[in-house]
Amino acid sequence: MISYVAGIVVAYYLNIILVFRGNSNIKKMAQYPLAYLLQYLVSSLLMFLFVKVVRIPDEVVPILVAIFLIPVSFVMNRFILEDRKSR
Repeated sequence: MISYVAGIVVAYYLNIILVFRGNSNIKKMAQYPLAYLLQYLVSSLLMFLFVKVVRIPDEVVPILVAIFLIPVSFVMNRFILEDRKSR
């Protein structure tokens, strides 16, 4: 659990500094873990649907979910971390 939280904190600061070049604040810091929660829920739902409903083989599903979630995650992170006035 500690390593998971530490990973989120490190990812937050790396994204804010290197990717989006924004300013850190409490609101962004509080919203950032919500993006991880949403990603987890969406990936769980997609895996269930792909395996149980669409019947895609288990070995392929994580790759398909990652292909879908990588751009979605980027957009969510951008929405949370990018300064609004820079858009």
